[in-house]
Amino acid sequence: MVTAKFMIELLIALLLLTLGTLYHRRTRGFSREAKFFTYALVFGVIAASLALLRASLKYFQIKTPNLSSLILALELSFYVIQYFLTLIFFEWLHRDEPQWQIIGMAGILAGIVLALNAMFPITSFSPGVEFLWDTSYTGLGLFVFARGSFIFYKAYELTKDELSQVQSYSLFSITLGFLLEWFASPNNPIHVDHEELYNFAQGAKILGIFLFVLVYILNPKHLYRLPVSLYSLVAFTNEGRIIALLRLKLPNVENDFTRQENLNLGRSIQEIMKDALHFRGRINSIRTENATILFAHGKYLGIALMAGKSTRFLQGALNTLVETLDRAYPNLQSESSVSALTQYDIVPIIKGAFPFVDVA
Repeated sequence: MVTAKFMIELLIALLLLTLGTLYHRRTRGFSREAKFFTYALVFGVIAASLALLRASLKYFQIKTPNLSSLILALELSFYVIQYFLTLIFFEWLHRDEPQWQIIGMAGILAGIVLALNAMFPITSFSPGVEFLWDTSYTGLGLFVFARGSFIFYKAYELTKDELSQVQSYSLFSITLGFLLEWFASPNNPIHVDHEELYNFAQGAKILGIFLFVLVYILNPKHLYRLPVSLYSLVAFTNEGRIIALLRLKLPNVENDFTRQENLNLGRSIQEIMKDALHFRGRINSIRTENATILFAHGKYLGIALMAGKSTRFLQGALNTLVETLDRAYPNLQSESSVSALTQYDIVPIIKGAFPFVDVA
C-alpha cells in the first residue's frame, strides 16, 4: 500500500527536480543568474532525492537501519545547506552586505543540525537530543523563509509588483509548513498526534516552493526586479564627459526626483569625475541618509546610479551594464571615439540591464 508520506516525498523530489531543471533552462542565457539561489535548488534536489530513497527503502520493507540513518543525516544536511544558501540570496537581494547577525543566527542553528547529523547513527539519539535536533532544523527553516517573506513583502510595498506579493505569500506558506511540521513532530513534547496535520504542513511547503520558483520560470526577468527605489542614471566617459543623463522610474511608483535635480546631479557627477582624475583613483559609491550613488567603471565608460540604497544585486546589475557596453562597442580605442556615442545609442542597453525600469 502506498502511504501518504511516500507520495509526499515522491512529489517533493519530482517537483524540485522539475522546477530546478526548468529554472536552469530559463535563466541560462541571463547574465545576472542568481548563483546562490541556483546552488540552493541543486542542494534541494539532492536532499529530496535522498528523502525519496529513504521512503522507498521503508515502503519496500528493506530493513537497513544504519543505511536509513545515514541517508537521513545526509538528507537533512543537504536541506540545511539549501536553506542557508537561500538566506544569502535573500540578503543580497535586499542589501549590499548581509546582516551578519542574521547570518550568525542561522549559522548557529545550521551548525547544531550538522554537528548532530555527524553523530552517527542519529537514530540512537536521546529524547532531549532529538528535540534539540528537530527544533534547530525547524527553527532554521522558519527563520530563513520568514525572513524571505518579509523581504519580498517590503519589495511589494515599494514596487506594487504583484509577482513580489505572490513570492512573499509563497514563502509565508513554506514558513507555515515548517511551523505545523514542528507541532506534528513526535519529538516535540507538545506535539499534536495527527497525521493530517503533518500532511497539511508538507502540502503548504510544496505549494510555497512551487509558486516561488514558478515566478522565475514564467518570467525570468523577474530576477532583475530590484526592491529599491531608482532615481537617475548617468553615463560618462572616464574624463568626466556626460553621455547620457536619464531619469528612472519604477512602474506604479512616482519618482519625486525632478528634471532640474537630475541636471544638477549630472553636473555634480561631472565635477566629481574630473576631480577624481587628479587623484588617479576611482569612486565606488557616495552614501547619504536618504540615497546612495553607485559607480561602475568600464574601460572607457562609467555609470553612476542614484538609488534609495545599495544591494548586491543592484551593484551586480551596474557591473553587468558596464561589461555589456564594453562588449557592444569593442572598437572604442580612444576618448574621441567614445565621445561619438549618444544617449540614444546606449539607452537600449540600459533597458536590457534594467528591464523593469522606465527610462525618461
